[in-house]
Amino acid sequence: MQFGLTDDESTFRDQIRALADKEFAEGYLRRATSEEFPWDGYRRLGELQLLGLMFSEGFGGQAATFVATGAALEALAYADFNLAFLAYFAALPSVERLVPESLRAEVLPRIVRGEEILAYGVTEPGGGSDLAATRARAERVDGGWRLNGEKTSVSLIGVAERAVVFARASDAAGAAGIGGFLVDLQVSGVSRSSFHDVGCLPLGRGSLFLDDVFVPDERLSAAPGAGFFEIVDTFNYTRPLLGLMCVGAAQASLDEAVAYAGQREAFGQKISSYQGVTFPLVEATARIAAARHLCYEALWLRDRGESQRAEGALSKWYGCEEALRAIEAAMVTMGHYAYSVDSPHQQRLRDVMGLLFGEGTPQIMKRIAAHAVWKDAR
Repeated sequence: MQFGLTDDESTFRDQIRALADKEFAEGYLRRATSEEFPWDGYRRLGELQLLGLMFSEGFGGQAATFVATGAALEALAYADFNLAFLAYFAALPSVERLVPESLRAEVLPRIVRGEEILAYGVTEPGGGSDLAATRARAERVDGGWRLNGEKTSVSLIGVAERAVVFARASDAAGAAGIGGFLVDLQVSGVSRSSFHDVGCLPLGRGSLFLDDVFVPDERLSAAPGAGFFEIVDTFNYTRPLLGLMCVGAAQASLDEAVAYAGQREAFGQKISSYQGVTFPLVEATARIAAARHLCYEALWLRDRGESQRAEGALSKWYGCEEALRAIEAAMVTMGHYAYSVDSPHQQRLRDVMGLLFGEGTPQIMKRIAAHAVWKDAR
């Protein structure tokens, strides 16, 4: 089997890498250590046409392939992991599907321009990755739905104007299960709280509380019973995208460590002459290359319409885990400087660490892969 970036995708990646280095790399640490949302950076992403990458062109998107989107996010994460995360949230085809058709012409161009943030209420306290255990409820009422429940670990909840909330529901036709609802976060009955995290500070994360929140019929995002499958399908292709973001951040630290080792002298010669210095970086380089390959294979399969559920889960777990190991290797190479808050390495470590559990812990990723290896795994 052969796969890889086409000439157009390679050119696209290189262009974004050059733009990201010029526009965002220098300000990464300043933005990453602040809890203030980077509206200037988000709007600049919109001006550079790096939001809505997979949206339809009619809404201002680029209708990019999964592979091209992964290349773009990897290039952005090399410069600024958190801005890459914003581009990720504003890239997905599920965004377009989950915004009700009557609102797409209003909402999607605002996202593409960097004027609006959309959050997702999926995870619940005590539920974690067990999506089938969703307890939030949507009761059918005249003209719409009445939502009650709590969502937690909701990224961007502090700045989002709306959120797609998944809740258990049933309709008049008898369909039942998890549905999706586009909730205006300014309406009565909605409240929010914020977490104090160690990384991804400018993005923010917190809980969303729904107390008899009315959602009109025209804001139904996914019919009862369809929401669960929408979540699962979305996670299948978002996980390799997240893996590539981790890979991009790790590659930046590796490149910086390699340059440092070629200049730093100890015991009368460059430290790059010592195997104790070079071998850990070479090993990390090999593992990051393997992680990158696995991520792109998963996206390539998705572009071909083939199943990549196991590959997607493995690429997210392996990409994140190896990125953390690579950044640690870079920090050890650069010594005490890398432990300072003035170093980008410690911040990348904090930012990437959030994806150890975001969209599924390593254990869940391995469980998904086990189902592919042992079809009857339980």
